[in-house]
Amino acid sequence: MPDMVETYAGPRAWWEGKSPTVKSRTLLEEGKLLNKADMIAASGLDWTVSTQPVFVTGDHAQQVKGYRAIVRDTDGSVFGIVSDTYHPIQNDVVFDLPERVIDESDTAHFETAGSLFGGKIVWSLLSLAEKDSIRIAGDPSPYNLRMLVSTGHDGRHALRADTVLERVLCANTLKIAQEGAKDSISLKHTSGAEWRIGEVRNALRISFDYLETFEKVAAELQ
Repeated sequence: MPDMVETYAGPRAWWEGKSPTVKSRTLLEEGKLLNKADMIAASGLDWTVSTQPVFVTGDHAQQVKGYRAIVRDTDGSVFGIVSDTYHPIQNDVVFDLPERVIDESDTAHFETAGSLFGGKIVWSLLSLAEKDSIRIAGDPSPYNLRMLVSTGHDGRHALRADTVLERVLCANTLKIAQEGAKDSISLKHTSGAEWRIGEVRNALRISFDYLETFEKVAAELQ
């Protein structure tokens, strides 16, 4: 299946009733205002990861030095093998930056959030609301500017923030949104990465200019 959704919170998705991979989903009303804690619970992301020692079994059983496994604490799922200098970033971090934007705005709100590929990838999506939406002649759908924050627990994905127009509902739409992002910034999984998240907010401010450019180009194409 192309969606690869494990848990989800947000408006009704295209894969509703079609995906065998979904463990939990919470349907939210359009524009429903949830705080960080409620959105984490609704999206099923109220779990943590830790790194655990890696061992070889058999006649030559031993601990593999220099490497550790990334493990979900709730069920023991192993997401990847990393060096012992790797510092996992927890799920709540992908909600921190959007929450700060919500605090600065009268209308911004969480739109979707969830986990993909059995928990290896997590994301949250913030709608920057109606005042930042545009409409193109001949197309009744509003185009809303959004902030996408994602990370991975498999040792291969950084903490990443993007400004996008697409609504993320699944693995496919996450990929499309990130490939088409106007502005993007990534942070490696190192100690203290959470404390540099203010840099992300500053780096993405220029993306508001992008909405005006998009509207002009789309109107010309129409």
